[in-house]
Formats: sequence, C-alpha cells, structure tokens
Amino acid sequence: MAELDTLTGKRVIGLLRTAKEQNVLLTIQLPGHSFEGLTVITEIAKFRRRWVLLIDPPKGFDRFASGLPALKAQFSFRGPDLVEYQFTSSEMDMDGKTLRVPVPDMLERLQRRTNFRMETPTGTTLRFTKGHETGALELINISVRGTLGVLAKPRKVDLKTLPLKVGDNLSELSIVLPARIDGDTPRVAVKRAVVRRTEHDPDRNIIRYALEFLHMTPADERLLVQFVYQLQRRFLRRNVTAR
Repeated sequence: MAELDTLTGKRVIGLLRTAKEQNVLLTIQLPGHSFEGLTVITEIAKFRRRWVLLIDPPKGFDRFASGLPALKAQFSFRGPDLVEYQFTSSEMDMDGKTLRVPVPDMLERLQRRTNFRMETPTGTTLRFTKGHETGALELINISVRGTLGVLAKPRKVDLKTLPLKVGDNLSELSIVLPARIDGDTPRVAVKRAVVRRTEHDPDRNIIRYALEFLHMTPADERLLVQFVYQLQRRFLRRNVTAR
C-alpha cells in the first residue's frame, strides 16, 4: 500500500497554484460510484472570504452528480515532484457550468507514482530482450509505471507455450514513441521490466501482456512523463471538443 504524508498551510494553495499555472490534469472520482474524469483548475479565487478552486467539470459529471443526494468527490493530481497528491471535498457546488471547490486545509501526498494509464496512438511499440531472444509489443496503453501490449508478430496462440509468462524478467527495453516531443521522435529506455499479467482474448485470439517497469534512468522517466502528459492533454482536448 502507498504511505500517506500530508501538506498543510500555505504549501497547499502554493501547490494548487502551480498545478493551475502548469495546466496539470486533475482526476475527479466519486467515491462509491463508477465515475472518473480528467479536467484542469481554471482559476483560484476568493468566494465568501474563502479561497476556492474553479474547475471545468469533465464530460458527464453534472449529469451523473445531479442524481446523488450528497455530492462528495475525490481529487488527485501529480505534483512537480512526480508524486500524487489527493484531497476529498463534500462542500463543492455548481456555479453555472463551473464546479466550485473550497481549497482544502490539507493535501495527502501518496508516496508512490501515479498509475493512470492512457491509450497509446498507433505505432507506439516496445522492444525487449528476454535471455538471448528479442521481441516487440504493439502497445495498447501506458503509464509511468508500466504498459499493456500485444506481440507485434503474434504466433498461433497456445496457452501452454506462451512466449512471455507471468514473472518473466525483460531487459534493455526501448519504447518507441510516435508522438513528437520537443521536435524529436524519442525512444525511452527501460533497463528492466517484469511480466505481471497475461490476458487471453478468445474473440480476437490474441494475448495481451501487462508489464511493470522496474528500473529506468531519471532522464528516461522524465521523457516518459512528458509523453503520458501529452496523451492526457490530447484526451482532455477531445473530451472538451465533444461536449
């Protein structure tokens, strides 16, 4: 489990201002319900002598929340230290199309990396080495902590002789990113990863492999963070356009 630390006082609003200025994505969840969405803080302002966050609700939030007897939501975001912060509020209200949320007295800091997975664009691949063999996965989704993909050149599926099995250690991985970051088409190097899960899709007769990244350099992790943020921003733009 993740360990919790707390942030209080001026550091709370300071971190939230940074999140607003950098357009950091905010995840909204409704505890006990299936709703989850992404948005950003549009403004931090004074309302009735109290600082509040003005938030553009994700698509479908108002429709979902209107059916609840009491509105309570959990908010989380990744700070500049790449650690996830969260808070819960039951005092929010809707002002037209804007969600107004009081600035919390405390932020919980989770001592782990966030594991929010984003769908990858076509052409995102991962090359790996297993022992003396090499292979490649076509990626389905990715996070800073791992990825899900299918073999780029799949064999006939035989569940007894899978080329990758749960617990297999992979080394010298290279994630090829089709999206351009800072004018380049980069590759992210992952030193070590492990196969955590396999999923058999009988309808398509394919095997999906879930990998956890175990070790990468700080520079490669920053590059991967940029890529995941880029995917999140695209997702958010599509969401806003679709409203």
